Amino acid sequence: MSGERRLLLAIGGVLVVLFVIMIWPKDGKVNYYMPPPKGPVSPAEQATLDSMKAANRAQVDAMVDEAMAKEKCDGVDLAIAAEQYVKAQLKSPATAEFSGYQDNMVQFENDEYSYLGYVDSQNGFGALLRMHFKVWMSCDGEKITVLRHVFE
Repeated sequence: MSGERRLLLAIGGVLVVLFVIMIWPKDGKVNYYMPPPKGPVSPAEQATLDSMKAANRAQVDAMVDEAMAKEKCDGVDLAIAAEQYVKAQLKSPATAEFSGYQDNMVQFENDEYSYLGYVDSQNGFGALLRMHFKVWMSCDGEKITVLRHVFE
């Protein structure tokens, strides 16, 4: 086998490993998204959908509580808390894709922190929409508390 071929195989192997690492769930749990059904839904199917929504909501609420209980007030922790709060307000939180963190997205004004960003998420009809948001928070060094929010 030539040197070039070995190099290409090694690079391909590394790319496969990186891809698997990127898509593997961080907590070991796989979250499945079920698109809204098309057409009439039987009561049994609706009960299943409702229980899945409740389970998803409970999972998001637990993540919000965990993010809110952070003991730091740095920008990353504030951004995580704000994004988890926004995610909990969405119709399809499993489809949420946030704008990504940058230092200038967190500001301190009038004894409050604010985080400005956007999220791409599916609405109740399955259409992907971009929504801009601003979340105001307070942080006392032990706990981050969401004070209010605005969606645009």
